[in-house]
Amino acid sequence: VVQTAYANGASTAYVRDTLGLEVACTATGVKFLHPEAEKFDVGVYFEANGHGTAVFSDRTLTRLDDAIARASSDEGDGEESDQCAALKEMKAMTEAINPAVGDALSGILVVEAILLAKGWGLDEWGEMYADLPSKQVKVMVKDRAVITTTNAERIA
Repeated sequence: VVQTAYANGASTAYVRDTLGLEVACTATGVKFLHPEAEKFDVGVYFEANGHGTAVFSDRTLTRLDDAIARASSDEGDGEESDQCAALKEMKAMTEAINPAVGDALSGILVVEAILLAKGWGLDEWGEMYADLPSKQVKVMVKDRAVITTTNAERIA
């Protein structure tokens, strides 16, 4: 999962501590987020403004196709196993998501499919974690060029 400094710290903690996934942080903007996401087998990024997508490495797609082929060949009685069905659902998700532009419509359809598979509604989704309180203010300075940031815009 790739985030920017604008991500709420509660989401970062949830992904890292509860889901056990690596969280990378980049400067703001798709031009920074997308290349970082491509470093992962499955890379996911969403900015607070709604821009974002999921990308799947060629290696991951090949492994998924191979796993589907193996699971399909193991089905001697013609009935699809739970494992094969799950692999096919994952493959369908990779095809529904538009990795190039982060199409919001395909993104929300994938979210809807995941919620349906989990038996969740919007309430359960919203209760996964609570955002940390935050406040954004505009500070007027004479010369904004004197302020520089480091560590993916997290330290001034």
